[in-house]
Amino acid sequence: MVWLANQHNWVDCSTRQQENVYIAVCGEVLNVDFCLPFLEFMPTTCNINFGLKSDDVELRLFLPECHPSRYALSNLTKAGGTPMKASPSGTVLTEQASHGKRKWRNLTQTELAWIDCWFVPYLQLSISYYLASNLSKQG
Repeated sequence: MVWLANQHNWVDCSTRQQENVYIAVCGEVLNVDFCLPFLEFMPTTCNINFGLKSDDVELRLFLPECHPSRYALSNLTKAGGTPMKASPSGTVLTEQASHGKRKWRNLTQTELAWIDCWFVPYLQLSISYYLASNLSKQG
């Protein structure tokens, strides 16, 4: 999943030298669980719980050439060498040791100036969404 991450929700729609910052969450499988309660017609309140689960999740960042932090971050990444990954036991592994398989990279390739920022071996996220409707029931 790729999201725009510009300051103040600003989006550059120009066709020349766009200034958009992107964040990509990369993984092979994402499980999304949720239940929509259809117990009554047009309830005044509704609580919906979402559950997201994934393995080997990576966060990548893209900064355009005109961004002031682009060259500092890219040089830090290059100087750091191979990205270090933490295993579930807490030991630190290199990228080759933690992944015996080829990782899926379609859009977020290092050659296209995407920067690896974060990695977790397992991600579980619970989101509770509370909907309060302004609609009054007409009888």
